Amino acid sequence: MIDIIDEYKINKIDLIKIDLGYSEGYTVKDLIIICEKFRPQLAINISYLNAEKNEFLFSDIVDIPLKLIENLKNYSFFIGHYNYARIEMILYCIPKEKKVSLNK
Repeated sequence: MIDIIDEYKINKIDLIKIDLGYSEGYTVKDLIIICEKFRPQLAINISYLNAEKNEFLFSDIVDIPLKLIENLKNYSFFIGHYNYARIEMILYCIPKEKKVSLNK
């Protein structure tokens, strides 16, 4: 991701939505760098079960949020759950300077 941002000389990023089919963990290092520079809102799909292989994904459900929480200063973190099968959630990482409303 960093290479693409540099190559195209992107100077503003407001929102990043990631759903990579159990590969979201590979983006965490780049996301931290991007967030430090641009302070975008993040919406990251995290799964706790690979339904195809019927295996628990400890790395997604624990490691991804933990790494982001430890590294993204002045961000707020929320979990949204929208999947009927209950195997996926969305991790929201919102810069604290953005107004967050949880009321609908």
